[in-house]
Order: sequence, then structure tokens, then C-alpha cells
Amino acid sequence: MQLLDWPPSSANDEAVRDLRNSLNAKSGLQGSRSLRRSPSDPGVPRLREDLLDPEIGRLYDVAQPGGFRRHHVRSQMSVDSPVDHAQTSLVEILLPMLRESDLSDSMSLPFELPALPRRRGDASNIAVGIVIAKNFFGSCFLITPKGFQEAGMIGGPVCLLFVYLLELRCMLNLIECRKTSGRREYAQLAGDNMPRLQSTISSMIIACQFGFCCIWLVTNMDNLSMIWPHWSVNARLWVQFPVLLPLVWIRHLRLFAVTNLIGIAFTAFMVVFFFIFMGSHLAAHGPEPVVMVNTQNTDLLLWLGTTSYAYEGINVVLPLYESARSKETMPKLLSGITAFITLVYIAFGCLTYLAFGTEVASLATLNLPEGSAEAQAIPGISVIIGLASFPLQCFVIFQTYEPRLGWSTSYLKRKWQKNVTRSFVLLITFLAVQLGGDELDNFLALVGGFCCASLALIFPSALHLVICSPTGISWWADVLTFIIGLSILILSTTQALTTWK
Repeated sequence: MQLLDWPPSSANDEAVRDLRNSLNAKSGLQGSRSLRRSPSDPGVPRLREDLLDPEIGRLYDVAQPGGFRRHHVRSQMSVDSPVDHAQTSLVEILLPMLRESDLSDSMSLPFELPALPRRRGDASNIAVGIVIAKNFFGSCFLITPKGFQEAGMIGGPVCLLFVYLLELRCMLNLIECRKTSGRREYAQLAGDNMPRLQSTISSMIIACQFGFCCIWLVTNMDNLSMIWPHWSVNARLWVQFPVLLPLVWIRHLRLFAVTNLIGIAFTAFMVVFFFIFMGSHLAAHGPEPVVMVNTQNTDLLLWLGTTSYAYEGINVVLPLYESARSKETMPKLLSGITAFITLVYIAFGCLTYLAFGTEVASLATLNLPEGSAEAQAIPGISVIIGLASFPLQCFVIFQTYEPRLGWSTSYLKRKWQKNVTRSFVLLITFLAVQLGGDELDNFLALVGGFCCASLALIFPSALHLVICSPTGISWWADVLTFIIGLSILILSTTQALTTWK
């Protein structure tokens, strides 16, 4: 058999090279250079630092677990040399709630990812300030006037300011506990010596986030009554379900970054609008009669529980501290921004209460003139903010139970297992709201009195006593805060349940 020509004379010959080699092997033509490549000495492999570009390395370095650039970038996020460009500004804003599993859950890799080193906080003061403002300024802005009407023109602001000072001290105590114990998460502060307290804190965080989700649904129901006044309560509730269902399936918080910023912009717009509207209404119609301190009934207890809910960002204090580049500045930002938010709440509550008196509605949006353009647009904007915020509240719940459950190793099956479970959680939330009815004040008092008072007052005081061992005035302050928090829990929860219609 004639030996086929080598090397190939054209691209077509190159395409059939393997077939040529096979035919030559069958013909017994051993020793031909078409069959065997002369061995060459690979030499001693050079060290990585001796390569022309050690940063790039060798080609075969990529073909192994951890060889892709994303692993290189993450591996550089060490304590001593953080990579600032590894995050975009949008993701940085959501940084306190991101976990490594959120960044890689959608990947179906044939190997296990190596454990990544803990990254030092590199969020700027601006990013930290935005997160503080976003988490502590929420729907409470719209319910403050009703709370002042329940407690009185003096009683409402005094209760709000008193609870704020207690909660601010407790938030700073959590940071002090973090510094003393070295533990970075709220529940972990309890340590291995108090496993029951650790599990109780975790369960209370889930209950708190579940309550926040219920409050957003009820708030949206009330706002939708301004847009569709003839719809029933159940219709206004369940119309939100098909919108929220695909949103709770989303794995990556990065996808909510844009909607998060839109929500912040809408919130700022609503604040400016309501101050202008309430000021104009007060100037045109004059002040209404108001009560200084409500002593006629026990509605003040409802507002006392709601004030605990007003500062709902207690769960993100430690993640924010870990994310901050300047940890010395973070407590100052926390104190300054929350103090400004409190002043905004008090100013708006007093202004609206003076403008409408006893006619103040459960939400400030419900006091807009019926049938007007603003009565359609502003509640609609509030609903959009609620729909965008709801999945973020649910995400904390999903983060708590999903890592502890066993899922399929197949990406597709695992994805739909989680989708079904998340859908079930969403369904339970809607059923709870339907069972509770359109009672926003009671929802607020129950969530604030039972959940927020525990997380914002009782647990921080107990942890500070155990971990930091304060003495003197600080010890008495912790004990007094613990007693006040327990009293708010009992009184507000009882009042919310007994007055539920």
C-alpha cells in the first residue's frame, strides 16, 4: 500500500488526517513520522513567578477547579488585600444581604468549589449610609400620623423618641458584643453555651421577616383601595400573588439592584410630595382639634408596639458593620441617619395630625382627595415600592432554611424544589393575611410588640449583660431596657390580639 503523503498539502488533507493515520497503521507502516512523533524532553517546568506573566499563568492552569478568573478574583479578596473592583456599586448597596451561595447557586459544576476566605468589609461610607437609610426608613412613614392620633400630639412623639433611644443603644450594644466575642452574626452572639437562645433568635428573625411581609401585603391592600375602591379585600390581596410568585423565585439579589434604587427614588419623591401636600392642606384649611395625650382608651399601647417596628433594620446592623470599610465611622453613621429619620417621622406625623385631626387614616395615602390624580398615582407608587420590597424581605427567610435542607444534586431538580418550597412560603403568607383581615394597626402592633421588641430590646440587652459584663450605670441601663422591652412585648401583643376585629 502506498504511503499517504505527509504533511498534508491542503486544508482538506488536514481534515482527514486521523483517517490517514489509521489507514497507515493498518498497512503496518511502523516508524513512519505520520504514525509516531519523536519524543522530546519537556524539561523542568518553570515556577509560576518565573513565567513571562505570572498573573496569567499557563494554559493548563485554567483546566482545573479554581482555574477560572472568577476564582482568581475571589481568592484575592483576602483580609490583607481586598479587590475593590470586584463589586459594582449596585451590588455594593445590597452587600449586607449577599452570601457566597447566592453568587454561585445557579452554577452546576462537576466539582466542589473551594472554601473562600472571608473578605474584609470594603463598602464605602456612602454605600453604608444608603443601606442604613433604606432599611430604617420604610412604610412607618405613612403610618406615623395615625400613631400620633392614637397616642396624642405629645404622647406619640414621646413614645417614638423614647423607643428610638432605647433601640439605638441596643444596636450599639450589638456592635460592642461583636467586638468582644468576635462573632459576626446576630444569632451566633449567643455562642455554643446558649444554644437555645441562639435558636430562639434565629426563629424570631424568621418570624419578624414573615411579619414584615404580611405588613407589606396589608399596606398594598389599603393603597389598592384608592385605585380600585369597589374591589373586595380578598381581591385586593390575591391580585398581588401572580406578581410576587415569579419574584420570590429569583436567586440573585443583584437582579433587584435596579428595582431597589427605583424604590429609593420613589420613596424620596413621596416624602417630598406629602410634606408639600400636608403643608398646603394645613395652610388652606387651618389646624384641626388634636389630643395632647390620649388617656381615653388603650390605643397608645398599639402605637407603643408600632414604634418598635418603626426601626426594622435591627437585623442588618451586624452585617452592615462587617461590610463597612471604616468600622469606626459606621456607628456614627447609624446614629446620625436614624436620628434624622426619627425627626422626619415626628415632623410628618405632627403635620398630618394637625391637618386632618381625628380624620387621619391608617395610611397617609388614604387621606388624599378621592378621585384626584394624586389619589391614583401616589398609592400606585406605594404599591410598586411594596412589591419591590417584598421579595427582599422573603429572601432573608429563604436564606435561613434553605442551607439546612437537603436538595437534589441535579441543578434543574434543585431549582424547582426550591421554587416549590418558596411558593409554599408565599402561599402561607397570603393565607395568614387573609385570616388576619384588613387590620393594619393590629398587624403593626403584633409584629412590633412581639418580634421587634424581642430583637431590638430584649435580646441585645441580655447578650450585652452576658458577653460584655457591664458595671455601674451601664448594667442598670441594660436591666431597665430588658424590663421595658418585656413590658412592651406583653402589653402591645395583648392589646393587638384583644382588639383584633
